[in-house]
Amino acid sequence: MRKVSWRIMVWALPREVAKFIQSRFGELKVPEARYEDLLSEADKHYPKYLEKLLRTILLLSQRRRT
Repeated sequence: MRKVSWRIMVWALPREVAKFIQSRFGELKVPEARYEDLLSEADKHYPKYLEKLLRTILLLSQRRRT
């Protein structure tokens, strides 16, 4: 599930924000001061991810019906 979530996130959000949301801190190359900026960006972009996730789920459920 995490891998699917990751793929949708990087499709919908900036990669750095997706890494932050999924707590991939080892992959982030930013200073600690940037943490607050990433938190704000994550708050701003997360609804976009949820929208893409919902659309993907709906699309897959429609395909199963046909």
